[in-house]
Amino acid sequence: MSYASLLGIELQHAYYTDGLCPDFITLPSPDTQQFLTNQRCLVKPKATGLDLYVQTDANGNPAIAFDDSDTLSFELRLRNLDFSLFTDLTQLPTGNNVGITYFSQISAPVYAQVDITRDFNQVTGEQVAIAFVAKPVRWLYYLLTLANDTNTYSIASNTNPAQYTWSLVTGTDPVANGLALQSPGFKVASFLSGQTIPCQQSGMANIQLKVQGSPNNTRLIDSLPNPSYRNFLQTDVGTAQSVDAIYHVLTFMNTPTK
Repeated sequence: MSYASLLGIELQHAYYTDGLCPDFITLPSPDTQQFLTNQRCLVKPKATGLDLYVQTDANGNPAIAFDDSDTLSFELRLRNLDFSLFTDLTQLPTGNNVGITYFSQISAPVYAQVDITRDFNQVTGEQVAIAFVAKPVRWLYYLLTLANDTNTYSIASNTNPAQYTWSLVTGTDPVANGLALQSPGFKVASFLSGQTIPCQQSGMANIQLKVQGSPNNTRLIDSLPNPSYRNFLQTDVGTAQSVDAIYHVLTFMNTPTK
């Protein structure tokens, strides 16, 4: 008894360092599962999709022939309820030569259904990639400092040319106000990126906290951590209109020397 790879589904997501998406359980729909059983197919789920194998005859063809245009339907069942926090829901994938139907309620048992129609008598081992886009947001760093002059500090990307920039913004928002109340004696400086940056699992290298005006703009931190997608807010401080942002809080206990 021989089996050959009929097709695979691979879920991808730009948020994750390895580019793969573990946020769903991928299963055949009940009708498709029954059909595949009748066609002597094996379904092997994996963390980021599934693989489908078909029993073949001596010539490598399916042991039981398919029709010329059968449709196989697969369900994406959400298992990470944080998925929408780091995913661009305005850019949901439509698939490559497949149909994808999304259901309106994120709490629904099935988040999306993937329909694949073709002549499955051609045992090609086709890999169907479904790629999600990371949510673009502003990155905001709050710096708690003992320095009277928050203009002493800057945040910059140490790349040439700089891919992203940060500006010290004036004004306050609820998070900054809360930090000021929790940390008497500290100034709160807010540094907002001038561009949207995709949410990402791994740290982005070379975002540095510097002391301006010191020799070579002394670096206090060589590589700042990513803001967490869980630290989300909408802010209009330093912007013409409200923007989506994620933030990280830094504390520097010493007063800088230039």
